[in-house]
Amino acid sequence: AMRRSLRIAAVLCSARGLVAPARRAAPTRLMASASGAPEDETRGGTASLADQVARFAQAQKDDNRRYLDIASVFDGSSLKGKRVAITGGSRGLGLEIAKAAMDVGAEVLVICRSGTVDGAKIYDGVDVTDAEACASAAKQIVEDGGPVDVLINNAGYFYGPCEKVTDNSLNFEEELKQIDICAVGPLRVSNALYQAGGLVQGSKIAIVTSQAGSCEWRFTQNKDEGGDYGHHM
Repeated sequence: AMRRSLRIAAVLCSARGLVAPARRAAPTRLMASASGAPEDETRGGTASLADQVARFAQAQKDDNRRYLDIASVFDGSSLKGKRVAITGGSRGLGLEIAKAAMDVGAEVLVICRSGTVDGAKIYDGVDVTDAEACASAAKQIVEDGGPVDVLINNAGYFYGPCEKVTDNSLNFEEELKQIDICAVGPLRVSNALYQAGGLVQGSKIAIVTSQAGSCEWRFTQNKDEGGDYGHHM
């Protein structure tokens, strides 16, 4: 249970929580920190450094307890009794988030293509690239219990082979697929729930993303090599 709590802590404490359109948050200015990285606009901490080794060293230097021992700062009690919807929640990271949310008393709604999760309500047959399927699931979710308190857009996709211009190995179809799932997918699901009345004032959206979307990360993962274009977009 503790390990699962750590996993959901890592998502809910680090994902950017967005308030549903009914209530807009005030704009926040990014400030420079002593470490040279910009201040994180939601937590007041330091934004992630692209280089993972350097990031860990910086956390040790700063004695960053949130990074080194997230259990010491995470309290999932606020999720007790809340309706939490998770895309891609039947396997991998999404499954661990679902289990962790249930561990702290949340009512978990898993939106997925297929699969089962003990203790969670399953809305399967949903591909986040299919607007009609997203709308149908959103309508059913609201009919089953009203709006959700938290939507976690977790569903994602990664194309494994390294692509390079120099050897003409770019796979444009796979690049578009990654963008469709990882970038447009959260918009489809969020929009479907909002239009169905599933996101109301006070509802929150979390988007699980990848540091690979950072231009800076390319200087670490693909330094002087290029490649992985679809994923980095």
